[in-house]
Amino acid sequence: MITKIPHPVAVHADESHRKRFSTISPTAISRSGQHSHSSHDNIIVPTFPQATARSQNPSASPDTPAVTIRRAEPHDGEALTTLLADPQVFYWTSELPFPSQAHIQDLLDTSEGDRHILVATAKPDHGQDSDPEVIGMITLTVCPTPRLRHIGRLGSLAVRSDYQGHGIGSKLMQSMIDLADNWLNLLRLELLVYTDNESAIRLYRKYDFEQEGRLQAMAFRSGRYIDGFLMARING
Repeated sequence: MITKIPHPVAVHADESHRKRFSTISPTAISRSGQHSHSSHDNIIVPTFPQATARSQNPSASPDTPAVTIRRAEPHDGEALTTLLADPQVFYWTSELPFPSQAHIQDLLDTSEGDRHILVATAKPDHGQDSDPEVIGMITLTVCPTPRLRHIGRLGSLAVRSDYQGHGIGSKLMQSMIDLADNWLNLLRLELLVYTDNESAIRLYRKYDFEQEGRLQAMAFRSGRYIDGFLMARING
C-alpha cells in the first residue's frame, strides 16, 4: 500500500443515515487482497474531456488490453450476472453470491434518469475477430431528493478477475467522474468501501476522494462483520 490511510473517526449512523446510503455498494477491484496497479493507456474513450487523477502513471504494461467504456445496455444482463457471480468480485461488494439475472436485467431495463451504469469492454485474447466482452462495470445514482440532487452515489465498481491489475477500474472511474462533473453537474460524489480493500481505497484517493468516517460493522461478509469507510469527493 503506497498511501497510508489515517486512522478514521468512528461514525455511528442513525436510521436516516443508513437509508441515505442504502444503495451504495462497496467496490470489487481487488484480487483477493492483492494490490491493483493502474495505467491510463490503450483506452478508447468518449470525445468529451476526461477527469484527471491526482497522479498519473504514463507507462503501460505490454499486455494491457484496449478497452472501450460505454453505457450499459439491456443485452449486457447475462455478462454482468457472470461478472457479479465471480467469487473474487462479489467478496468485495455488498451483494450475495449467486446473483439473479432477472434482478440485474431489471436494473438495466430501468437504467434511465437518476441511475447511470457504465461498462468496460475488451476483445478476448483468443481472437481479434471476436465480439468485445464486458469486463467491468460502475454505477452512479443521483439522489432524487430535491435538496440533495447535487449528490451522486457511486455503487458497484467491479472488474472481472482475469482483467484485474490492468487499470480497468481506474478507466471506469475516470469516465464516471467525467459524466458526474461535466454533464450531470454533481457537486458531491460519495461511496462506501471495506476498510481492508486497500487497492480500492488507493484508487479513490487518487481521484480526490477523502475519508469522512468509519461505519462499524457495515456489512456481514464471509462469516463476520466488516467495517467500512465513507469517502466523498467535492467537485471544485
